[in-house]
Amino acid sequence: AQVDLDDANQVWACLTHEERQDFQSKLLSGEIYQLVPKAEKEEVGLWWEIHHEPKKVTEVGGQDKLHPLLPPLLLSQKPINTINSSPLVQCNLINILAAYVLTYRHLSWHNLAARDNGDFLSCLLHLSTTLSHDETFSSADLAFVSVKSKAVDLDENFCTAQAQSDVAALLKGPGGDHDKSAYVLSALSDVKAVITDTLSSRQTKKAFSSKKIFLVNKKMDFFICWVQQHK
Repeated sequence: AQVDLDDANQVWACLTHEERQDFQSKLLSGEIYQLVPKAEKEEVGLWWEIHHEPKKVTEVGGQDKLHPLLPPLLLSQKPINTINSSPLVQCNLINILAAYVLTYRHLSWHNLAARDNGDFLSCLLHLSTTLSHDETFSSADLAFVSVKSKAVDLDENFCTAQAQSDVAALLKGPGGDHDKSAYVLSALSDVKAVITDTLSSRQTKKAFSSKKIFLVNKKMDFFICWVQQHK
C-alpha cells in the first residue's frame, strides 16, 4: 500500500533480503525474462523475441508486425562470393551472434539515449575472437563456450544464461511471412552500423585501432554475404 510501483528504489526498499536475493538470482539466470507476458514482450522486449507462427494462408498486402527497434538491413554494396566457403563459417557466425546478444543485453542497447558505439564495439571485439583474432571454431558449442568464458573474464555480472536461447531466436527468425534469415541479417547489420559510425566519427578506444575496425568491417561484409547466399 502507498508504494509507487514506478519508483524502482521505493519498490526495492520494500523487499525483504530473501526477496532481493531471489530477484537477483532470477535476473542473472535469465529466468526473469520468461515471466514477462508475451504482449508486453512485443511492446518493450528485445527485437529478436518477437516470433510469429507460420500461416497457412497469407493475406495479399498483409505482413506480421515486427519490433520497432529491429535494426535496418545494411547489405554489402560489393557482393562477395561465399558459395565455396568452409562449412566452419557457420560456427564462426555463432561466435559473432553470441557476442552480439551478450553485448546487447549487457549494455542495454535497446536504450537509444544511452548508446555508446565505442563501448559496444570494444565489448563485442573482446567477446568474439572470430572478429578480433580470426579464430575458427569446429563446432557451435566451442563457439559458445569461447564467448561465455570471455564474458566472465570481462565482467562477472554478465548474464550468460540467456545467450544460447537468444542466438536460437535469431537463427529461428521472425516467422510468419518473413525471411527466416531476417534476424541474423539484422544483427550483423547492427554491428556494421556501429562500425561505420565509429569509423566516420573517428571514435578511438585503446582496445582497437582504426585499421582493426576497418578489417572487422570487411569481415562483416563477408558474413552478411554468406548468410544471404546460404539461406
